[in-house]
Amino acid sequence: MPTLRQARVAEMIKRDLSEILSKDVGDPRVALVSVTDVEVAQDFSIAKVFISVMGDEEEKKGAMKALRNGAGFIRGRLGSMLELRTVPMLVFRFDEGIERGVRMFEVLREEKAFAASLQPATEEELAAVREAMAAEDGDK
Repeated sequence: MPTLRQARVAEMIKRDLSEILSKDVGDPRVALVSVTDVEVAQDFSIAKVFISVMGDEEEKKGAMKALRNGAGFIRGRLGSMLELRTVPMLVFRFDEGIERGVRMFEVLREEKAFAASLQPATEEELAAVREAMAAEDGDK
């Protein structure tokens, strides 16, 4: 569980990093990058930055490469925006949670479409099931 200070610093990094990526980084590979979360180490030396990238696998790899290559520049810009003695080293990671959520949503949508395609049971079918269940209960 992060301390209150860690949570505050993480939120400041997330806010400022999102601004830097949208305004200051000129690399088109980071145009579709979103910062989803930041976790700061207890000693504030490292910040894990979780990102989401819109696009295919090739675009995701390109965005990650651009972020890692530009980490020094991004850290320097972040240092001028934050009021911290030392700026944490930035470690970029993909946020798999969003992709899992999208996939889960797609599965639920497919299940809903499948359920809608099913025909409702007729009264005769329901009566037969009720009789079978009553017969099972009578046997016990």
